[in-house]
Amino acid sequence: TALRYGLDMLAFNVILGVTAVCFLMHHGFTFVFYSAVAILSFIAGFLLVREKPVIHFPERGLLYSRGIPKVTAIMDAEGVSKPNIRLSPHEELDNVLNQIVSFIIRDYITPWYNSLTPDDSFPMELHKLLLRVFGNVIKRVSEVDWVPFLTEILPSFMAAHIRVYRNMLERKMVYPDKDSVKLFFDVEAETEKTVCHEEVCCSQDREKDHLRLLSDMFLFFVTPA
Repeated sequence: TALRYGLDMLAFNVILGVTAVCFLMHHGFTFVFYSAVAILSFIAGFLLVREKPVIHFPERGLLYSRGIPKVTAIMDAEGVSKPNIRLSPHEELDNVLNQIVSFIIRDYITPWYNSLTPDDSFPMELHKLLLRVFGNVIKRVSEVDWVPFLTEILPSFMAAHIRVYRNMLERKMVYPDKDSVKLFFDVEAETEKTVCHEEVCCSQDREKDHLRLLSDMFLFFVTPA
């Protein structure tokens, strides 16, 4: 039993020695030195911290930043009129939108407009116009049936786009010299039959025309009559 125990200890020491040699050969003595210094520093710092008394600060002596509530209080103190246009079913949302519009006019319209004339009729009318635009947007958004759009239309559109992209990758392996963008729109035209976005995506002029058309449609639906 003693002989077996001695052999086990010898094998353990050999394995430990080989491990130490491999570790030193891989990391070097510098790593071992810095590791030892780090461990000793941690132990010394831990012992020093334990010897120092814990200082308890009274809660009332600490200063906390009020942040956004303080800024909001300052803005409210300046005076923001309550909206007289019903924008949504929730009064809190109406107040927030009214404040946003008021701050936009105050920061971007009033500085240069007051240098022209002291009359405030234009900012007031602009304020009402923006509130009506917000109201029309909220009304249009509330009329949309989002369930089929988010569960059927949008996922099917994304799946079709991914399918076209994967088909383009397969065709790219057959024709490696062809442009990937050209292959993508070729596959899209073959897959969708009647839809191809190549002109809109590859031409800046067509892209601007398309965005201009979308902007006109958006303004048509949200701008008050």
